[in-house]
Amino acid sequence: MKLVAVAGLVFFLAGCTSPSWTVIQQEPSNALAGSSEFAVLPIDTSAVASRGRSSDEVLVRKGFADGSAEVTSAFAGYLKLHAERTGGLRLHDAPEEASFVVRPKISYMDPGLVTTVYSRPSKLVMQVSIEDRLGNVLDIIEVESSTEARSMKEAPAERYEADLRKISRRVVEYLAARSASPEGPTL
Repeated sequence: MKLVAVAGLVFFLAGCTSPSWTVIQQEPSNALAGSSEFAVLPIDTSAVASRGRSSDEVLVRKGFADGSAEVTSAFAGYLKLHAERTGGLRLHDAPEEASFVVRPKISYMDPGLVTTVYSRPSKLVMQVSIEDRLGNVLDIIEVESSTEARSMKEAPAERYEADLRKISRRVVEYLAARSASPEGPTL
């Protein structure tokens, strides 16, 4: 009897967890329903390129902004990988090949910190808008990720890469949920 009660409680609490994203704006008619063709635009890093607290953070942020083509390529690769695993979604390199485009923008970056007595995880926040071919914004979500800082030898870029992988998985989950939904608001 106790086992059934515990299993019921776990099932209930699992259903109460928050989604992996926060909806900022969502088109009520759900134009994404039944869609499977998406393209990824370059990541906009302008909001974080000039911020920084320490010289290391400035270098990491500057490198992230300067390497935005590499970061975009990595992010698009992670999205494609997760889309293949999820099934039903296709991510294209060229926007003209897709019905909708994904426009990612990094709004906050913190590389985390490791000292001998204190550690703070990294934090990466990305705002993602989904647009039609005409540039009309249909949905906007915000996705964030944190990765524990474990060692002083670990580079902040490693934590950011882990964060990008997590964020890409969550974006694919959102796209899969919206494109599989019947027309109308669901999330």
